Amino acid sequence: MPSFLPGYQYDIFISYRQKDNRSDQWVTHFTNALREELDATFKEPISIYFDSNPHDGLQDHHEVDDSLRQKLKCLIFIPIVSRTYCDPHSFAWSMEFQEFLRQASADDFGLKIKLPGGNVANRVLPVRIHEIGAQDAGLFEHSMGGIMRPIDFIYKESGVNRPLLPTGEKKDNKAGTDYRNQLNKVANAIHDILVGIQQSSYAGEQEGTPGARKAAPFREELKRRNMGSVRKAGKQIRIIGPVDPTSDDRHLWANDFTAKYTVDGLFGIQRQIADNIVRELELQLTLEEIENITQKISDNKEAH
Repeated sequence: MPSFLPGYQYDIFISYRQKDNRSDQWVTHFTNALREELDATFKEPISIYFDSNPHDGLQDHHEVDDSLRQKLKCLIFIPIVSRTYCDPHSFAWSMEFQEFLRQASADDFGLKIKLPGGNVANRVLPVRIHEIGAQDAGLFEHSMGGIMRPIDFIYKESGVNRPLLPTGEKKDNKAGTDYRNQLNKVANAIHDILVGIQQSSYAGEQEGTPGARKAAPFREELKRRNMGSVRKAGKQIRIIGPVDPTSDDRHLWANDFTAKYTVDGLFGIQRQIADNIVRELELQLTLEEIENITQKISDNKEAH
């Protein structure tokens, strides 16, 4: 499932050291819990890229392959900051964290987003599972160009430095944090950043800012789960069109289509949608019905 915003692969990319997920699979459980929390926060699904590969992706070369580069085209980057994450020699640090900083700094929104209340947030949203040393914290902040403001999932007790678990440990945890509450903070922070991104792109469209990504306001984007939508970004348009579910909640058809925002592009997307529905629902059309589908009734792109 791609990002809700055209031009991006995912809404969220979760980066971590695989060794932090081997024993108790903390990152896997966190990702699954975050999906559920986001389902309760947003009306529409939010896409997350999470690679559960148990092996650390160390490489001899220092190049990011095209596949990973495309996956890093995301709106929010969540690094799971541990005692081992801040390591310039690791795959997660050099190939994911550093590459996202480079890509996001050069895209239409940049790394810092103005939130609806006027504050500014970074598109890197750290989740910290260990207290880390000053040297590692300094390395992270130097890369970010500012103070690290993580959401902590840390269990603190004398002589203990480990990730906070979903079980009820608040009374024993010197940090006084609760797993579910911290999870809700992550979801709310994601919501605010995505709203800020959508408002930024909408403002750019209204003001005619050169190079601004054009899209409808976020509240229109994430409206109703079973309705289609039309999303425009620059010279591209994307249409998502589901056929209403049956009485037993079984969807008959759903697909999305992308084309250039031109008369020919819109007319072509109209044909694609019609042909796809006919094929998926195994309909038999008459010659007259086929002619109606293929008829170009206007040269006005707004009409289409």
